[in-house]
Amino acid sequence: MVNFVLTLHEAGTGKLVLGGENFHSGGTTISGGTLGITLAEAIGSGQLDLASSTGQLLNETASLMTLNNSVKFTAATVFVGGNGDFEFAGDVETGSSPSILSVPAGRKLVVSGTMMGAATFTKTNTGTVEITSGTHASTGDTLVRQGTLKVSNGSGSATGTGNVTVTNATLTGSGIISGAVTLTNNAVISPGANPGTLATGSQSWGPGAKYIVEINNATGTAGADPGWDKIAITGGLDIQATAGSKFTIDVTSLTTGNVAGNAANFSGNTPYTWTIVTTTTGITGFDASKFNVVKWSLSIRQIGRFTV
Repeated sequence: MVNFVLTLHEAGTGKLVLGGENFHSGGTTISGGTLGITLAEAIGSGQLDLASSTGQLLNETASLMTLNNSVKFTAATVFVGGNGDFEFAGDVETGSSPSILSVPAGRKLVVSGTMMGAATFTKTNTGTVEITSGTHASTGDTLVRQGTLKVSNGSGSATGTGNVTVTNATLTGSGIISGAVTLTNNAVISPGANPGTLATGSQSWGPGAKYIVEINNATGTAGADPGWDKIAITGGLDIQATAGSKFTIDVTSLTTGNVAGNAANFSGNTPYTWTIVTTTTGITGFDASKFNVVKWSLSIRQIGRFTV
């Protein structure tokens, strides 16, 4: 047990595992090597400084571990992983220099605290970052380069005031993003956990990107469960895809239990109109030839808002 006002400093290239409850209040810094923890109290009550691009923070348990400490990203690249997932419930400071957050496959980092910082924040590796809080003071842009960014906030903006660019990665959730969202090559946008609504600022749909639309009730409600997915845009939608490099709309059928299967109240002999996007200022660059609709035999038309 550590019970002093001191700073715990992990350095070098080895691995330190903390398995007991500690009470140091001077903070914990990872400036190299690997710090594994088996309980949240192992790092005391001070700030956790992730200060090395070669350092790693690992959850040595198989359960979600919630850290109430404030967390600072000092390193250019921060690696968070292990056998279980983490939740950062305290303030998360990304600083004034660009930060890259790497979460490995099969792992999740939940950010429920307040994010702060003016620099560009980049998500890499194939794991998931879920942001549940909208009380952010961050002003830098967010780049999603790999894996999944899930936004689950009910108010404010999950990514602060900056813009979000998604490339070779997925943006999902039923949260709110106030900035503009750009979907570029191999980007996927998928509102909700099941059918739901994702609210954002203006959007741009580029070549090779995809919108996964989940439907579990053909006569349900747009943006709700039961019903189908919807994107609610404050601003406009700009279609940057081309006839030679299309934007894909992937209509996915779910049962009312939200597993793969036939959607309720769907008949192949009945025409349907499902509103999947709404905007406040309209759509530019629209042309049906720029879209590839898969899964069901559907047509695209524009009636002042985007429908399938």
